[in-house]
Amino acid sequence: MDGGTRREDVVFHFTDSDLTGSVETAGGDMVLDIPGGDGPYRIIGRPVGHYFEGGNAVRGGNRVHAKWAEVGGEYVGIWREEGDE
Repeated sequence: MDGGTRREDVVFHFTDSDLTGSVETAGGDMVLDIPGGDGPYRIIGRPVGHYFEGGNAVRGGNRVHAKWAEVGGEYVGIWREEGDE
């Protein structure tokens, strides 16, 4: 992803754990790279109106469908993995 920005050591808070990864933005897309947990995960989020939506692009990785939006300076979202929220 050329011409964008990348942030390292981003903490992703889930209901049962916190994972660290990176966030990259370019061309309007936002990519979440999370190596730990049940991953690895590479969620490619595309803008849909005022939020991002995407799935796990890791071949053979867990099926994930995620949606997230900026709320008060932070991103908040829904993460469905293998059908569970």
